[in-house]
Formats: sequence, C-alpha cells, structure tokens
Amino acid sequence: MAVDHTVLFIFRSIDMTVMTSQRHFFCILIFFISALACAQKFNYARYVGEELPFKKVNRLVKDVKGFVWLATDKGLYRFDGSTFEDFNTSLRSLTIRSFFKSNDSSILFTNDTGIFRISYQADTPKIELYRRSDDLKYPTNLFQDSKNRLWVGQLNGALTLYPDKSEVRAHYRLSTKAKNQDIFVNEDKFGTIWVLVPETGIFRFDEIGRRFNPLGVHKDAKHFIVSGDELWVAADQLYKLRVDQNSNVVDRKTFAINKEVNLLSIRDSKSLLMATSTELYSFYTDSDRARIKKVFGSNDPHRVEKLPLNGINHLYFTSEEINQNDMIWVGMDDGLVLLWSSFFQTVSGMAKENVLGLNATGNGQVFVSLGMTNRVLLDG
Repeated sequence: MAVDHTVLFIFRSIDMTVMTSQRHFFCILIFFISALACAQKFNYARYVGEELPFKKVNRLVKDVKGFVWLATDKGLYRFDGSTFEDFNTSLRSLTIRSFFKSNDSSILFTNDTGIFRISYQADTPKIELYRRSDDLKYPTNLFQDSKNRLWVGQLNGALTLYPDKSEVRAHYRLSTKAKNQDIFVNEDKFGTIWVLVPETGIFRFDEIGRRFNPLGVHKDAKHFIVSGDELWVAADQLYKLRVDQNSNVVDRKTFAINKEVNLLSIRDSKSLLMATSTELYSFYTDSDRARIKKVFGSNDPHRVEKLPLNGINHLYFTSEEINQNDMIWVGMDDGLVLLWSSFFQTVSGMAKENVLGLNATGNGQVFVSLGMTNRVLLDG
C-alpha cells in the first residue's frame, strides 16, 4: 500500500522590492501574533453614563441569594443582572466605602455613620445598624477573622478591633497621616493578622503582646493579599513573601513586572489578577518566573480590543452555576465592567477556516480535517 500526496506548486518571478516589503509585513504580523499569544481575551459588558443611577463603583459583593451589591458614590444598590435597585432610604450617609461577607453569610458595610448589616427575611433584604460610629472616625475597610473578631480600618489611620464578648474593644494607631483612604487587613493560614497601610508599611499582630509590629519592608506598597502562608505585595514590583507559624518571613521573591499595580486579587490556585488604574493583567504563580498576560476585550471572535477601563477601584469574582464560568466584576470611577470567558474558544496555532471534519478520540485528542486529501493506492 502506498500513499500518493498530490500537490500543485506554482512558481513565478518576484521583484526583490516586493519581497522586502512582504518580509516587513510578515515581521509585523509575527510580532502582532506573538503579542496576542501573551494576552487573554474576554467577552465584556460596560455599564456607564445615563444607564446607571450612579457614576463611581467603590466595592462589590455577592449575597447568598445571588444578587450583587454595589457601594457607589450615590449609596447602596443591588443588581439582579438587569436592574440596579436603590436601597438608600434607611441610610443617613451615602458614602459607602467597603463590604465584607460575614462568617454567617450576611454582608457588612460601612458608611460615615457606622457599620451596617444586610441579611434576609425570606426573600426580603433587611438593613440594620451593626455598630455605631461614636468611637469610629469614618470607617473604611472591614475584615472578620477566623475568631469572629471584626477589624475596622478608619480614615484617620486607626484600626479598631471589635472582639468577641469575652474581650475588650481595642484601638491601634498605625499611621500618622491625616487621611488614609484604605487600611487592608488579612489573615494567613496560621491565624496571624496582617495589615497594610499604603505608603506606610506592613504590620503583623502580636496576639500575646496585643500590639502590631512593623514588618519593616515595602513601605511603598499599595495593596496586598494573603493566601495560605504567602503574602503577595504590590509595590515598585510584585513580591511574594512566605511566612512560617511564628510570623517570620522565610522566603522572599521579587517579580519584575514593571507596571504600576494598584490592586491584586486571587483568581485561582495558579493565578492572580493585577490592576493598574486602566489595565488588567493575569499573573501566573506556578513558577519562579513572572508570566504575565494582558487582558483584552473580544466580543467579536475576529477582533481584539483594549478594554474600556478607567480608574479601577475593585476586582471581584463570581461563578456562574450553569456553565461553571467565572465572571470578573470591575468597579471603576466611571461605572462598571463585567468580564467573562466565551463558552466557545478559538484554537491557536492552526487555520480557522475550511474545517471539513472533526473526530474526537477516547484519550482526549481531536482530529481536524483542514482539506488535505490523501489517496491510498493498493500495491499490485
């Protein structure tokens, strides 16, 4: 048996000037394709302008019913996927700066008058005062740790601890600046509380001495997140600090990302999402080398475009139960952008036209016919 490949070649003379121009064209094309290979593409929807009852989105959180709540410059809103519902009638202050999903699945949020709690009675949301602001100076960020203690950052650089019933409330002054927009609190897998005051530094809480000790590094840090025994810090570069159960830094790695990152968010066990003020990047954490992919929009499978992002304030992930697809919610100074992966994905590295046939094997391979025809000849 023999296989005969019939191929027709057409030769013609080509002017060297034309050939040089073609070389330049193909070099540019290869560069463009290489750039796209280092990118991620998402479908997206943008909510801005007159279609919104607000302009700025500070924070987002999803409740137990599947609704997404928004902290905006015009107060508190709930989004059901099509309508933004106003929940400001019971609030004396519309300056809402943060959300936190409590350990009992209710939602806590702050405004200038105190801390409030969102819960449900049947299908009706109930908003009630959780803590008054008598001893709080404009509460900002919230965090509830594994011991059910509530940590409240404040605009004046103080951090207030609301412990359980057996402890006394405590105040800690971590910054001497008159105004601190954010104080970030997190907890590692050993139960150590870590705090970042942007442009001041990172602190760890001494449970025995009941005080905060400065880590002494990354005073220029803008944001951080904690995952397991790792602290990811966005400063002049991206840093990964690994800590032990005694709160000691046992390993430190630097990743030269050369981007002014303001926000970090954990996407999954192998990647982070990083945000500058106008761009998003995926950072892959499964190696010691920095692997970064810029995030683009692609509502049309034949076109890739820059995402319309401006003044990014918050990144939030939700999962769609129907297709197990993650959605990325981006709160901005001028509205809201939603990103999601298309159910259908293009295949890189092969022609996208004239697919004549497909066949899937049992071991996860897919054979694709792109038009080449083989003729089988029997010997004799």
